[in-house]
Formats: sequence, C-alpha cells, structure tokens
Amino acid sequence: SEVEREHPDISTLITLVNSTLSTQLSALAAANRTITVFAPDNTAFESLPANVTARLHTNETLLRDVLLYHIVPGNLSAHFLLGEGVILVKTLFDNETLMLNATRTTIYVEGTRKVIVPDVFFDLGVIHIINGVLIPPSLHGAVLYGTS
Repeated sequence: SEVEREHPDISTLITLVNSTLSTQLSALAAANRTITVFAPDNTAFESLPANVTARLHTNETLLRDVLLYHIVPGNLSAHFLLGEGVILVKTLFDNETLMLNATRTTIYVEGTRKVIVPDVFFDLGVIHIINGVLIPPSLHGAVLYGTS
C-alpha cells in the first residue's frame, strides 16, 4: 500500500495488522467507520524483550488484543489533538482507554510514548507513528511474564 511505501519504518506493524486484524478492518471499512492508529515504529518492536516478542508471535489472541489497543475509533488528527491537554480515548480493545497528553507541540501516549510522525492519512483514517509499543494494563502479566 501507499502507506507502506512512504513509511517503511512501520512495516512490522503493518505486517502484524494485515495478518491478524484484516477481518476487523474490513468490517470497519464496510461500515464507513474511521480509526486512529498509534503505530509503533519498527525500532519499538525491535526493542521489545525477546520473550515478549516470542509470546506475541505464538499467541494470536494476545497479539490481536495488543494491536487493537493501539487503535481508537474516529479520525483524531494532530491538528484536532494538539493543545488539548490530557484526553482519555477508548481503544478497540475491550474499551480499555489510552491516556493522551497533547501539548501545543507534542502528543504523548500513556505517559512516555511520543508521536514522532503525526498525521499519516490512509483510507480508514489517520496513523500517528509512536516510539514504543503499548501494552494494555489488563494484559501486562500475560504479555510481559506469560502469566494469565
């Protein structure tokens, strides 16, 4: 896709999304729903501990849930977010929320993660490239330590 060509730095996320979420995304597209994706760059995935990466690759449900946690309904462009301060947004994973902190110049996600490339527009909405992988609080044990 065009996004993949212009932003090779998120190829890992695109591959994972295509392999696990294509059904959900097709359904959203069919319903004319828009989404905002907080997309970890390849470096973010590479810096995950090896055991976490292994767990995500062997447990498709866990991987899908983690990916859905990076997606929120609606088209939230940087123009719309910047300067809004702290905003809680529901994700597509189990209605769990992400905390955004949008200063006048920068958007932070869940405290420390930062939007490094805002406003990559695509057919379903907008992608903001971030510098870390987000783990839903309810899945910390499962993802980080393999406990349920």
